[in-house]
Amino acid sequence: MLKCQALTGKKLPCKNNGVVRLNGCYHCFWHDKYPPRPCEAMIPLSDEERKSSFLTEFNAKIKDVVLTNSSFDGSIGHQVEKLLGISPNSSQEPDYKGLEIKSHGGSKITFFDLTPVSMYGKGRSKNGLTFNANFCQWFGSQNVKKDNRWSWSGKICPSYYGQWSQGGQILGVSANGAIQITYNYERDQRLCKEVVVPLDLRKNDQLIVVWERAQLENALRKFRSGFALIGHNKRTFTNCDVTTRPITYDNFITLFRERKIIFDSGRYATNNRPYSQFRTTTNVLKAFCN
Repeated sequence: MLKCQALTGKKLPCKNNGVVRLNGCYHCFWHDKYPPRPCEAMIPLSDEERKSSFLTEFNAKIKDVVLTNSSFDGSIGHQVEKLLGISPNSSQEPDYKGLEIKSHGGSKITFFDLTPVSMYGKGRSKNGLTFNANFCQWFGSQNVKKDNRWSWSGKICPSYYGQWSQGGQILGVSANGAIQITYNYERDQRLCKEVVVPLDLRKNDQLIVVWERAQLENALRKFRSGFALIGHNKRTFTNCDVTTRPITYDNFITLFRERKIIFDSGRYATNNRPYSQFRTTTNVLKAFCN
């Protein structure tokens, strides 16, 4: 966000205190009776001014507002956007005035839900099943509470960097900065592995999932100018933490290697949505705000 430093030409008051938004940027314009003309001297708001400005808006527009739907994190996020006047969008840009906004009511916060660029067997159909159904059989388990539905989640799926899961899978970082999952048949503890695992996966370590560095960098663009954490108690919005510090790819990978980032898969056979979330704790993000 920018503010007016000086006016040139006729000394007339600027509309909206010299600040309006145009094409994603903030400009100063002359009074309505004159053709729109940007102010020649513009300076960015300081980090402290940006933080103070957002906290003022939080206190005026969001704090103590009753949640319309506390059972679904996505709906809470939509409510925050509505209170701030943000239109629904799928942009990779920060949500509001250079800040990515995250709401939370517990100990976990989602960075993003990111579809892998590569998965073993993608585009392959076998036994009349979709790729997703095949993948969940090859590397997942059956849920007896869901009519034995196959899913790739829970203890079968790896959650933290460098730790083998019960399904013989491990998260790592490649030499070129990609996050990847490797499968090892000998480490696979599933009783069904002799039936469901393809023969070409039963030797050495096999790469089965990849998120490329460029993907991760693009997903983190939302955090490049800082973020705001808006807390709630399942009834009302209660507090806000703001930082103008960016979360870069290097920050993210460091947290990932330190096992402060969790991979949370919810993929299951009858739904093609990836459900590949990278999450962290509220305390980790709050540390950025201090």
